[in-house]
Amino acid sequence: GIATFSDRARDAVRGGGPFDEDPGVQGFASGLYTDPNSSPANGTRAEQKARLLHYQDLIKVGLTGNLADYTFTDTSGRTVKGSEVDYNGAPAGYAAAPGDALAYSDAHDNETLFDTLAFKLPASTTAAERARAQVVAMAASVLSQGPSLSQAGTDLL
Repeated sequence: GIATFSDRARDAVRGGGPFDEDPGVQGFASGLYTDPNSSPANGTRAEQKARLLHYQDLIKVGLTGNLADYTFTDTSGRTVKGSEVDYNGAPAGYAAAPGDALAYSDAHDNETLFDTLAFKLPASTTAAERARAQVVAMAASVLSQGPSLSQAGTDLL
């Protein structure tokens, strides 16, 4: 069959999207709520926590291969299907089989994952912490049940 690029987990892992006005919008692997940067686009602490919890649900769906019918307990304690998790007004889970969705943390999105994390992590983040953030970001796609890809040696960095 033909697979689609799944930007759902990518956006949750990295934070924001590839065309945001503010490149400092954080996500799961880039410090949202847990290690905030100075970007006002991240919102208040309460908004950051709510967004991080939602991102965790998007990542759970992504790890299944974006399966529409996969059932799990979301971060609010409800039992939901992947198709019931919201992604910008569309269902996060839409695939019938894991091979229908291609998982990635960076590819064709302008900046490499390393560059994206340079924008999003706090300026005080050490090189070792940046490397760990990159591993966390890559894990979300590499450990996905479906096929995954990485851009230009991101997996080797």
